[in-house]
Amino acid sequence: AINPGNSGGPLTNALGEVVGVNSSIFSNSGGSVGLGFAIPIERAVRVADEIIKRGSVRRAWVGLEVQGARAMREWKSQGGVVISNVTPGGPAAGAGLRKGDVLVEANGRRLRNYLDWEAVKLDLHVGDAVQVGVRSASGTASRRILTGDLPTVTAEKITVLQELQLINVTPAIQAERSIRSDQGALIFRVSPQVSRATGLQPGDVILAIDRTPVRNASEVSSLVNVRPGQVIRIYVEREGQVTFTDLLFR
Repeated sequence: AINPGNSGGPLTNALGEVVGVNSSIFSNSGGSVGLGFAIPIERAVRVADEIIKRGSVRRAWVGLEVQGARAMREWKSQGGVVISNVTPGGPAAGAGLRKGDVLVEANGRRLRNYLDWEAVKLDLHVGDAVQVGVRSASGTASRRILTGDLPTVTAEKITVLQELQLINVTPAIQAERSIRSDQGALIFRVSPQVSRATGLQPGDVILAIDRTPVRNASEVSSLVNVRPGQVIRIYVEREGQVTFTDLLFR
Protein backbone atom coordinates (compact mmCIF):
# COMPACT_ATOMS: atom_id res chain seq x y z
CA ALA A 1 0.00 0.00 0.00
CA ILE A 2 0.99 3.67 -0.35
CA ASN A 3 1.21 5.87 2.72
CA PRO A 4 -0.67 9.19 2.63
CA GLY A 5 1.78 11.82 1.42
CA ASN A 6 3.64 9.49 -0.93
CA SER A 7 1.75 10.67 -4.02
CA GLY A 8 4.19 11.77 -6.70
CA GLY A 9 6.94 9.52 -5.38
CA PRO A 10 8.47 6.61 -7.30
CA LEU A 11 7.13 3.06 -7.17
CA THR A 12 9.93 0.52 -7.55
CA ASN A 13 10.07 -3.21 -8.13
CA ALA A 14 12.27 -5.72 -6.30
CA LEU A 15 15.20 -4.80 -8.58
CA GLY A 16 15.01 -1.12 -7.66
CA GLU A 17 13.64 -0.14 -11.07
CA VAL A 18 11.09 2.67 -11.16
CA VAL A 19 7.88 1.20 -12.58
CA GLY A 20 5.35 3.89 -11.66
CA VAL A 21 4.47 7.12 -9.91
CA ASN A 22 2.47 6.72 -6.69
CA SER A 23 -0.93 8.39 -6.94
CA SER A 24 -3.45 7.23 -4.32
CA ILE A 25 -4.52 4.60 -1.81
CA PHE A 26 -7.81 2.88 -1.02
CA SER A 27 -8.01 2.10 2.68
CA ASN A 28 -10.93 1.30 4.96
CA SER A 29 -8.88 2.26 8.00
CA GLY A 30 -7.60 5.57 6.68
CA GLY A 31 -4.02 4.40 7.25
CA SER A 32 -1.44 2.64 5.09
CA VAL A 33 -3.20 -0.74 5.01
CA GLY A 34 -5.08 -1.10 1.76
CA LEU A 35 -4.62 -0.99 -2.00
CA GLY A 36 -2.12 1.38 -3.58
CA PHE A 37 -2.42 2.88 -7.05
CA ALA A 38 0.26 4.26 -9.34
CA ILE A 39 0.62 5.77 -12.80
CA PRO A 40 2.58 3.44 -15.14
CA ILE A 41 6.06 4.82 -15.71
CA GLU A 42 5.69 4.71 -19.52
CA ARG A 43 2.71 7.06 -19.29
CA ALA A 44 4.45 9.34 -16.79
CA VAL A 45 7.54 9.63 -19.01
CA ARG A 46 5.41 10.43 -22.05
CA VAL A 47 3.57 13.19 -20.18
CA ALA A 48 6.82 14.61 -18.77
CA ASP A 49 8.41 14.70 -22.24
CA GLU A 50 5.40 16.54 -23.65
CA ILE A 51 5.46 19.12 -20.85
CA ILE A 52 9.20 19.71 -21.45
CA LYS A 53 8.70 20.12 -25.22
CA ARG A 54 5.39 22.03 -25.32
CA GLY A 55 4.85 23.39 -21.81
CA SER A 56 1.55 21.52 -21.51
CA VAL A 57 -0.10 18.19 -22.26
CA ARG A 58 -2.07 17.94 -25.49
CA ARG A 59 -5.04 15.66 -24.82
CA ALA A 60 -6.71 13.68 -27.59
CA TRP A 61 -10.45 14.26 -28.04
CA VAL A 62 -12.77 11.44 -29.09
CA GLY A 63 -16.09 13.25 -28.73
CA LEU A 64 -18.15 10.72 -26.81
CA GLU A 65 -19.12 9.91 -23.23
CA VAL A 66 -19.75 6.43 -21.87
CA GLN A 67 -21.36 4.71 -18.92
CA GLY A 68 -20.71 1.25 -17.47
CA ALA A 69 -22.67 -1.37 -19.40
CA ARG A 70 -24.89 -3.82 -17.53
CA ALA A 71 -26.25 -7.09 -18.84
CA MET A 72 -28.75 -6.30 -21.57
CA ARG A 73 -31.37 -8.80 -22.72
CA GLU A 74 -31.36 -7.72 -26.33
CA TRP A 75 -27.68 -8.67 -26.70
CA LYS A 76 -27.69 -11.55 -24.21
CA SER A 77 -24.18 -10.65 -23.04
CA GLN A 78 -22.26 -8.56 -20.55
CA GLY A 79 -19.34 -6.22 -20.80
CA GLY A 80 -18.54 -3.30 -23.04
CA VAL A 81 -19.40 0.32 -22.43
CA VAL A 82 -22.59 2.09 -23.44
CA ILE A 83 -22.22 5.41 -25.26
CA SER A 84 -24.28 7.91 -23.27
CA ASN A 85 -23.57 10.96 -25.44
CA VAL A 86 -21.98 11.77 -28.80
CA THR A 87 -20.87 15.36 -29.42
CA PRO A 88 -22.31 16.72 -32.70
CA GLY A 89 -19.54 17.39 -35.19
CA GLY A 90 -16.97 15.55 -33.09
CA PRO A 91 -14.67 12.65 -34.07
CA ALA A 92 -17.05 9.92 -32.84
CA ALA A 93 -20.00 11.47 -34.66
CA GLY A 94 -17.92 11.60 -37.83
CA ALA A 95 -17.24 7.88 -37.47
CA GLY A 96 -20.97 7.15 -37.33
CA LEU A 97 -21.25 6.32 -33.63
CA ARG A 98 -24.54 7.03 -31.87
CA LYS A 99 -25.91 7.32 -28.36
CA GLY A 100 -26.86 3.84 -27.13
CA ASP A 101 -24.20 1.99 -29.14
CA VAL A 102 -21.97 -0.32 -27.09
CA LEU A 103 -18.18 -0.26 -27.47
CA VAL A 104 -16.85 -3.79 -27.05
CA GLU A 105 -13.31 -3.41 -28.36
CA ALA A 106 -10.74 -0.66 -28.97
CA ASN A 107 -7.50 -1.14 -30.92
CA GLY A 108 -7.77 -4.89 -30.43
CA ARG A 109 -8.35 -4.60 -26.68
CA ARG A 110 -11.56 -6.04 -25.21
CA LEU A 111 -13.55 -3.50 -23.21
CA ARG A 112 -15.06 -5.00 -20.06
CA ASN A 113 -16.11 -1.70 -18.51
CA TYR A 114 -15.60 2.05 -18.74
CA LEU A 115 -12.22 1.84 -16.97
CA ASP A 116 -10.81 -0.16 -19.90
CA TRP A 117 -12.06 2.55 -22.26
CA GLU A 118 -10.48 5.31 -20.15
CA ALA A 119 -7.16 3.44 -20.23
CA VAL A 120 -7.29 3.31 -24.04
CA LYS A 121 -7.99 7.05 -24.24
CA LEU A 122 -5.07 7.92 -21.96
CA ASP A 123 -2.65 6.36 -24.45
CA LEU A 124 -4.00 8.28 -27.45
CA HIS A 125 -2.23 11.24 -29.06
CA VAL A 126 -3.96 13.96 -31.06
CA GLY A 127 -4.34 12.69 -34.62
CA ASP A 128 -4.27 9.02 -33.63
CA ALA A 129 -6.90 6.69 -35.06
CA VAL A 130 -8.68 4.27 -32.75
CA GLN A 131 -10.41 1.24 -34.24
CA VAL A 132 -13.47 0.31 -32.19
CA GLY A 133 -15.83 -2.63 -32.26
CA VAL A 134 -19.43 -1.46 -31.89
CA ARG A 135 -22.51 -3.43 -30.96
CA SER A 136 -25.99 -2.08 -31.63
CA ALA A 137 -29.53 -3.27 -32.26
CA SER A 138 -28.62 -3.82 -35.92
CA GLY A 139 -25.59 -6.01 -35.15
CA THR A 140 -21.85 -5.53 -34.79
CA ALA A 141 -19.54 -3.32 -36.81
CA SER A 142 -16.07 -1.78 -36.80
CA ARG A 143 -15.56 1.98 -36.79
CA ARG A 144 -12.44 4.13 -37.12
CA ILE A 145 -12.32 7.29 -34.99
CA LEU A 146 -9.72 9.94 -35.84
CA THR A 147 -8.97 11.89 -32.66
CA GLY A 148 -8.59 15.66 -32.57
CA ASP A 149 -7.73 18.50 -30.21
CA LEU A 150 -10.08 19.31 -27.35
CA PRO A 151 -12.68 21.94 -28.33
CA THR A 152 -11.28 24.40 -25.77
CA VAL A 153 -7.89 24.22 -27.50
CA THR A 154 -9.19 25.11 -30.97
CA ALA A 155 -11.90 27.57 -29.89
CA GLU A 156 -11.52 31.31 -30.51
CA LYS A 157 -10.25 33.12 -27.40
CA ILE A 158 -11.65 36.54 -26.45
CA THR A 159 -9.61 38.70 -24.06
CA VAL A 160 -11.41 41.02 -21.64
CA LEU A 161 -9.62 43.82 -19.75
CA GLN A 162 -6.31 42.01 -20.37
CA GLU A 163 -7.21 39.89 -17.34
CA LEU A 164 -9.61 37.25 -18.66
CA GLN A 165 -9.43 35.00 -21.69
CA LEU A 166 -12.87 33.63 -22.53
CA ILE A 167 -14.40 31.02 -24.83
CA ASN A 168 -17.99 30.69 -26.04
CA VAL A 169 -19.83 27.70 -24.59
CA THR A 170 -20.65 25.45 -27.56
CA PRO A 171 -22.23 21.96 -27.52
CA ALA A 172 -18.76 20.44 -27.93
CA ILE A 173 -17.27 22.41 -25.04
CA GLN A 174 -20.37 21.78 -22.93
CA ALA A 175 -19.80 18.04 -23.38
CA GLU A 176 -16.03 18.25 -22.88
CA ARG A 177 -16.33 20.12 -19.56
CA SER A 178 -19.66 18.63 -18.36
CA ILE A 179 -21.18 22.12 -18.19
CA ARG A 180 -24.86 22.33 -17.26
CA SER A 181 -25.59 25.65 -18.99
CA ASP A 182 -25.83 25.66 -22.80
CA GLN A 183 -24.65 29.27 -23.06
CA GLY A 184 -22.22 31.60 -21.34
CA ALA A 185 -18.49 32.36 -21.39
CA LEU A 186 -15.97 29.78 -20.21
CA ILE A 187 -12.92 31.24 -18.45
CA PHE A 188 -9.90 29.79 -20.24
CA ARG A 189 -7.29 31.92 -18.47
CA VAL A 190 -7.46 34.47 -15.65
CA SER A 191 -4.69 36.70 -14.30
CA PRO A 192 -3.33 35.82 -10.85
CA GLN A 193 -4.40 39.24 -9.54
CA VAL A 194 -8.05 38.82 -10.54
CA SER A 195 -8.08 35.21 -9.39
CA ARG A 196 -6.82 36.19 -5.93
CA ALA A 197 -9.25 39.10 -5.64
CA THR A 198 -12.39 37.32 -6.83
CA GLY A 199 -11.79 33.59 -6.63
CA LEU A 200 -12.48 33.22 -10.36
CA GLN A 201 -10.57 30.33 -11.90
CA PRO A 202 -10.13 28.61 -15.26
CA GLY A 203 -13.10 26.36 -15.98
CA ASP A 204 -15.67 28.69 -14.42
CA VAL A 205 -18.53 29.65 -16.74
CA ILE A 206 -19.77 33.25 -16.55
CA LEU A 207 -23.57 33.09 -16.66
CA ALA A 208 -24.55 36.66 -15.80
CA ILE A 209 -23.13 40.04 -14.82
CA ASP A 210 -25.23 42.19 -12.47
CA ARG A 211 -28.19 39.88 -13.28
CA THR A 212 -27.83 40.46 -17.02
CA PRO A 213 -27.55 37.03 -18.68
CA VAL A 214 -24.35 36.33 -20.62
CA ARG A 215 -24.94 34.34 -23.81
CA ASN A 216 -21.39 34.38 -25.15
CA ALA A 217 -17.88 35.69 -24.51
CA SER A 218 -18.33 38.84 -26.59
CA GLU A 219 -21.14 40.06 -24.34
CA VAL A 220 -18.81 40.08 -21.34
CA SER A 221 -16.73 42.87 -22.92
CA SER A 222 -19.71 45.22 -23.16
CA LEU A 223 -21.04 44.36 -19.70
CA VAL A 224 -17.75 45.12 -17.93
CA ASN A 225 -17.35 48.55 -19.56
CA VAL A 226 -17.44 50.27 -16.17
CA ARG A 227 -15.92 53.23 -14.34
CA PRO A 228 -13.17 53.09 -11.67
CA GLY A 229 -14.65 52.46 -8.24
CA GLN A 230 -17.62 50.55 -9.63
CA VAL A 231 -18.39 47.03 -8.41
CA ILE A 232 -19.93 44.37 -10.63
CA ARG A 233 -21.35 41.04 -9.51
CA ILE A 234 -20.39 38.04 -11.63
CA TYR A 235 -22.48 34.85 -11.52
CA VAL A 236 -20.64 31.69 -12.53
CA GLU A 237 -21.19 27.97 -12.84
CA ARG A 238 -18.51 25.89 -11.14
CA GLU A 239 -18.65 22.10 -10.97
CA GLY A 240 -22.38 22.17 -11.65
CA GLN A 241 -23.16 24.75 -8.95
CA VAL A 242 -23.98 28.45 -9.40
CA THR A 243 -22.14 30.98 -7.26
CA PHE A 244 -21.18 34.66 -7.51
CA THR A 245 -18.32 37.01 -6.78
CA ASP A 246 -17.89 40.79 -6.73
CA LEU A 247 -15.23 42.56 -8.78
CA LEU A 248 -14.10 46.09 -7.85
CA PHE A 249 -12.60 48.23 -10.63
CA ARG A 250 -9.84 50.58 -9.48
